Amino acid sequence: GHSLPPAAVSGKSTPLVPTIPAAPATPAPAARLTQPVLADWQDFLQTLENTTLADLRALPPSMGKFGLIENLATDLPPDQAFALILEDRNSNPGFGLPGIAQAMMQKDPEAAQEWLAAHPDHPAATFLSRQIADHLINTAPAEAVEWITSQLSGIRRTKALERAAAALQKTDPAAAEAARKLLPASFKTK
Repeated sequence: GHSLPPAAVSGKSTPLVPTIPAAPATPAPAARLTQPVLADWQDFLQTLENTTLADLRALPPSMGKFGLIENLATDLPPDQAFALILEDRNSNPGFGLPGIAQAMMQKDPEAAQEWLAAHPDHPAATFLSRQIADHLINTAPAEAVEWITSQLSGIRRTKALERAAAALQKTDPAAAEAARKLLPASFKTK
């Protein structure tokens, strides 16, 4: 017949998986801020507070520079903020212009619309019109349709109308349908 293993007879249990002796614990190096690092960070922040536009212009094009400009955008006139990005001719203006446009909309949506109306051919117009359209679509979709049809053209107009129609569908299906009728024929079947 069948017999039990010796451990079962003796009452002692044998583990099914052999145990592997644990490696001696070695303490991980402690990561902690030291006073010099904290002082360097405070010096950096103080330097940023004292940075002039000339200092900012002297920085080479980089994501960091564009980030600083975007952070300053709410305190600068739009023309000056956009100029800081655009004067770096070797840089891709797409890195800074959207952030400045967003900052303008957050600060004063009406002023952003006025600025765009006065500067329709500015390199930032595409980014700012997207910000304005999205703001209106989220806050006043019916007003957004009016603004989009009067201010935008081409694919920007078409895409914004699609987004506005989708937003209106939730609250006013008839207005959503009217917005869809404004789309080019090639988009109406979607």
